[in-house]
Amino acid sequence: MAVYPLPCEGIFAQGPSMSAAAVSLTRKRFGLRFAESATERFYRRWRDEHILFLVMMGGGVSMLAWIAIGIGCWLWLPEQAGFTTPVLAAIVAVFAILLSLLGRSAFARLRIPMVMVYTSVLGLVQIWLIMQLGEPASGFALALVAVCASTIFISLMAPVMQLPPLAALIAVAPSVGLVIGLAIYGYQIDLLDRFTAGVVVGLQVLAINFVVVIGLLVDRNNRESFISEMTIESQRESLSRSADLVRRYVPPAVAEHIFDGNEAAIESPQRRRVTVMFADIVGFTDIADRVEPEVMTEVLNAYMSTMAELIEQHGGTLNEFAGDGLMALFGAPNDMPALEQASHAVMAALAMQAKMPALNEAWRLLGVGAVLQTRIGINTGMVSVGSYGSPGRMTYTAIGLQTNIASRIESKAEPGEILISDASYQLVSEHIDCEARGEVECKGVHFPVKVYAPTTTLKA
Repeated sequence: MAVYPLPCEGIFAQGPSMSAAAVSLTRKRFGLRFAESATERFYRRWRDEHILFLVMMGGGVSMLAWIAIGIGCWLWLPEQAGFTTPVLAAIVAVFAILLSLLGRSAFARLRIPMVMVYTSVLGLVQIWLIMQLGEPASGFALALVAVCASTIFISLMAPVMQLPPLAALIAVAPSVGLVIGLAIYGYQIDLLDRFTAGVVVGLQVLAINFVVVIGLLVDRNNRESFISEMTIESQRESLSRSADLVRRYVPPAVAEHIFDGNEAAIESPQRRRVTVMFADIVGFTDIADRVEPEVMTEVLNAYMSTMAELIEQHGGTLNEFAGDGLMALFGAPNDMPALEQASHAVMAALAMQAKMPALNEAWRLLGVGAVLQTRIGINTGMVSVGSYGSPGRMTYTAIGLQTNIASRIESKAEPGEILISDASYQLVSEHIDCEARGEVECKGVHFPVKVYAPTTTLKA
């Protein structure tokens, strides 16, 4: 039994829509009905939306055909113009009203029946009009020919409008019934012989069988199209859910390269100038020992989600969480000029520090008895960025001396402080006020690194 989720919510304005729960698309009755009644109702709304234009087109063509017949009668018998003109005007007026109603969602489920009823009534009115004109014999002959033409027209238009079997039968039934009635009446008044009347009636039976069989084939084909569309849509939703899940574990910028088929941009390590940021919560381990694990989990999740959002808003790639610490890159995997890297990194760091008071207020209500502070270190330089790890588990990160410098600078920052290296300072000094904070000894570097503390004041 095939089961697919139907992402139906919001597709139609009319009535309650189906949720995206798993719904069986199994069919019964030779594939002409869905086993689930909810699926059947949704399919019918889907079908009505898809064939609405064709049905309206058929109704419009039918109206034009009958108006042409009326005009022909008016030209044939101009003395009857005072009789035919109001009828034709009424037909056009009713169709205009019908069009205005079809566009309203309140009439969504009545659209096809309204067009069918209008078309049938239109035909009956025109036949009555024809039979009122001229001599009885000529009026009868013209009416019979017109109704037969109507039957043929509707029989051919039914598959074009993709009408289901019942709708097609309802559409053609008035014309067929009228033809049969006229044939019997013509035979009774000796205007038709028995053979001709029998042929006329037999043709109407064939017309009914034709529209029913074609309607069944059309409906079966529409159901196949519906299943294909729903299957594709459900697969699209599944891919979307998978993409969302991947983004939870992979940096969004890295995920986009994967989804775009650009794995080469992130797989092979490459030398690139980037800005690296490290941040962590000061004394997190000591605080964690004094509060419940559930509280610290909530604290850590709030901190990480807030910091990740701020970093990504400023164009950074949050590529690593480690306990209460995080690492972010600016300029990888998406290229960014060095000046923008450093500026965006510093502005992100300032935003992160500015967010801490609000976070601390929320944590205070959870019972955290201390004010938590974060420290941040930033450095710009050449590193090797790419995917590192085993074939079964890869991590996109940056390694190299400049990464170590950023980490060392972060560890030397005071609680609540941001320190940036001299390399980053030279890029942002014209735009952001910074204060000198001396020098920092970094492992592997044979000279001390000058560091600066940016302020919240931006230069004009």
